Amino acid sequence: MRKEDKQNEFIQDIVEWDVKNWWRAIEYWGKICRFDNMEGKKILDIGGRAGGLSLYWALKGAEVICSDVNEDGFEKAKLLHKKYGVENRVKYRVIDAIDIPYQNSFDVICFKSVLGASCIIQI
Repeated sequence: MRKEDKQNEFIQDIVEWDVKNWWRAIEYWGKICRFDNMEGKKILDIGGRAGGLSLYWALKGAEVICSDVNEDGFEKAKLLHKKYGVENRVKYRVIDAIDIPYQNSFDVICFKSVLGASCIIQI
């Protein structure tokens, strides 16, 4: 596989869809926030689904919780994390984004496209 093809596959694995725009955003945030070395940092990936953002953080050295509202997507995420050798840095949890069971536990909380689905919140 050509180097360019490997890079494109890597970006696709992290971003999943709308790759061009989201990858530019992720690169920008990484530069602004200096996410180069996240060793020892704790990250919560809300709506982690297939594990792309969890992969991004784990490759930077962070300990990550890949979460989703149900367990269905975790098998794909586990395979992805194993593919890149970061499965020991990621834990999987079923978490509802409107009822997060943690307080003051993470250095970064991230999500991508969580609000794109239909939802009703009763107040």
